[in-house]
Amino acid sequence: MPVSSTPVLIEGLPLLLELQDLPTFVVLLDSYPANVKMTMSQFANLDKADWILIDTFYKLECEVGVRAKVDEHGIVKREEIAICIKEVMEGDRGREMKMNSKKWKELAIELQAKVELLILTLMYW
Repeated sequence: MPVSSTPVLIEGLPLLLELQDLPTFVVLLDSYPANVKMTMSQFANLDKADWILIDTFYKLECEVGVRAKVDEHGIVKREEIAICIKEVMEGDRGREMKMNSKKWKELAIELQAKVELLILTLMYW
């Protein structure tokens, strides 16, 4: 960090990200110093950990949005927004995104149950 070149590949995500797709605290390191400190402090004692729990995105590899095209000045025009809205509301991509959002909801419920079981297991172990 900070990220200064694009595209950015995050392992497990099915698409490449541009700078405008990333949160500002990743692009501009000094923009949220408390957040950076908190995030990085999670890994301060990694060498002393008894366990490391790693989750992956492999079940979540699905598209959930459309990307508007920007012009040469970095501006999204009204017509492009209308095209994106129509695609989401009426097009095949919109139907696919609706199915994917249902999939994400089901996976979130499944994950919540696993986390609750893990917490209970660790509490009584």
